[in-house]
Amino acid sequence: MDRRKLIAGAGVLFCSRAIAQWVPPSCYFMDYLPPAIQTAVANGTNTSDLAPYLQAALSVSPKIKLPPYNMALNSTVFLNNFNTIEGLGQVRNYAPKNGTCSNFIVAPGVTAFQLAYNTHGITTNVTLRNVGILGGLIGLNLTPPGASTQYAATYIQVLDSYFGPSGSGGACIQCSTAFERCEFRNLGFGSGDYGFQMINNGNASYNYFDKNLFESLDITSNINGVNFQAARVCNDNKFVKLNLNFCGHEGWYSECYFYGCTIENAYTESNSKASPGTYDDFYIGNKPYASKIAFIGGAIGITSQERYSINNVGSYITTSGTDWGLSAYDPTKNLQIFGGGGKVIT
Repeated sequence: MDRRKLIAGAGVLFCSRAIAQWVPPSCYFMDYLPPAIQTAVANGTNTSDLAPYLQAALSVSPKIKLPPYNMALNSTVFLNNFNTIEGLGQVRNYAPKNGTCSNFIVAPGVTAFQLAYNTHGITTNVTLRNVGILGGLIGLNLTPPGASTQYAATYIQVLDSYFGPSGSGGACIQCSTAFERCEFRNLGFGSGDYGFQMINNGNASYNYFDKNLFESLDITSNINGVNFQAARVCNDNKFVKLNLNFCGHEGWYSECYFYGCTIENAYTESNSKASPGTYDDFYIGNKPYASKIAFIGGAIGITSQERYSINNVGSYITTSGTDWGLSAYDPTKNLQIFGGGGKVIT
């Protein structure tokens, strides 16, 4: 036998075997569903809980791509390090029509997505992109189940998505520990009690959020568009193009120490909807210390439904090029830049 042919044949066999070993698993979610459920999902008649199938898919392929259909979630999906879930279609706004984009229809009282717990105290590099989360109690919880007060989420990306929880007491995105270096961009928050909620857990060393970017957020909620309460200083957060419209109480409510916080091109309209004249567009408290926040551009308090454009209790505000609606310092008007003894530096 020609030795060269034998070597060449062995090389082809070796290469084929090596290539086969490197074929990645499917990342398309439909491939992990039984045929009957695939049909129901495509037809828009799916009511079976798809959370177990999505969890199983993530255990095989860390990145899962979703079909442009409505998918039922009756239990929570846990996202671990380097997990990515990416949908199809434009879901920045409420769009429940089957076949147009990737929506999860979440059962009442259920948290749709929650970060998974790791014993070293960090969950990192998780991406949720181009999905709609309709119904449920919480869209995404950044605090894993069983986490102590010393737990952090890092490098989390939530992009190009819509959240519409329906349960009382819930939030679109919630955290009760710490998160930093995260990005929340191009999001619509359309219902629920809170858009973004940070909960004070009492740990003055480890309850914070630092160095995060919040960009292009459209928020309407039953109580607050954002509700930030934390026990430790929160450094260097940036908000860009924050739209707070038709919130039941304050558009922005914070009781935490912001240092190096920038709010650029924020716009508010018709907040204090539940009781006109009772709540503020921006309430910035001084617990545990006075905050330092810079406003750049934007238009705050462009309707007279709120009590103040900013109710600034003991904190320090700088403002550059911001339109404050009605005359800022006219006590006869319903809107003014501050109330309650704060200080504004213009």
